[in-house]
Amino acid sequence: VAIFINVRRIDADLENQLDNTAKIAQVSLALPLWNLDQATLDHFAEALLLDESVVSVKILSEGRTVAGRVRFSRSSQNLVKSSDILYQGNKIGTIELVVSRENVKEEIIFNILGIIALTILIIAAISLTSIVITRRYIARPLLELQNSAGLIAGGNLEAPIDTTSQDEIGHLARDLNVMRGSI
Repeated sequence: VAIFINVRRIDADLENQLDNTAKIAQVSLALPLWNLDQATLDHFAEALLLDESVVSVKILSEGRTVAGRVRFSRSSQNLVKSSDILYQGNKIGTIELVVSRENVKEEIIFNILGIIALTILIIAAISLTSIVITRRYIARPLLELQNSAGLIAGGNLEAPIDTTSQDEIGHLARDLNVMRGSI
């Protein structure tokens, strides 16, 4: 459940980042695209590629690319977003953004490994605690009671029996003590 929730949250964050980048482009590129300011358009595309998850930026005007940058992506799973660029209410172009999900995959793997490590740690702690409790409160008192019963069976009716415990082992010890008295 934690892995699924993290995957959904990380993917939603990536989509939100892509939407925000598209909104910034819509606001920032209207005037440079209207004026065909090539330097500003190139710098804006270059600035978007500073984010490692962005692998491609294309700024289109009248169906042709006026600016754009592409970075090699190892991922075949990309998220694509196209947004219209408006100037004074008229569509003057489009920006196409491609974001790689490779960083999402890496973060998901990191989360999975963290959850697995935490699970192993919790299982080890529970196991160790169970072993300690079993030895202290069950195995040791039963071994002492077994030794006392062995001494009594061997003829030593004065063998010490610890009857102070209030649990089932204590009840068994008291019954063994009554049996010794009967012998």
